[in-house]
Amino acid sequence: MKLLPLALLAAATLARAEPPAKPPAKQVPARQAPAAPAAKPTEPTTVTIRQSPPDDYTKAFVAYPLDLAKLDRYAAAVHQLRQENDKDPTLMADLRKKVPEKASFTESGEQLGRQPRLKAILDRHQLTGHDFVLIPTVVQMTGVQLFAEQAGHPVPADRSNAGFTALYKANREKVEALWATVRGDLQALGMR
Repeated sequence: MKLLPLALLAAATLARAEPPAKPPAKQVPARQAPAAPAAKPTEPTTVTIRQSPPDDYTKAFVAYPLDLAKLDRYAAAVHQLRQENDKDPTLMADLRKKVPEKASFTESGEQLGRQPRLKAILDRHQLTGHDFVLIPTVVQMTGVQLFAEQAGHPVPADRSNAGFTALYKANREKVEALWATVRGDLQALGMR
């Protein structure tokens, strides 16, 4: 008995529904366009993206002078930081408390450079808080940009660190081996 009222309600609802204004168009299979010829792998592809002018961080990255000697000193400083943190895990915990998440790279570099325990390590390796913040960006962004370049997507000059890019290309094996070691230390410190 309960099914009859539901059936009547459904029939009444369908009867009140408006008929479609226009019958649906006949479905015709779409023709496939011929495949475009593949681009030659040696021809760079240019992708036009509307970009705003470089921000302060990008300008700092582009202008940052990084050479192999400074990269070696950075690797040694990060390794020493890891060793000291292994002895006293409050080191990294204290550093994280001192730098707000929303701090700019300039503020982060200044604040880190004022922390006595980190400052002592940085001083020992002739680095600053600014170096500590920017070196990872320069190395990683340059690696990404070289990958994009190899894929045929050149990076605009105002967004690339030309000096380090040339150095990276000329010493790729050394830079990548050194950076793999640094990355391991940074990961152990919970930084990357």
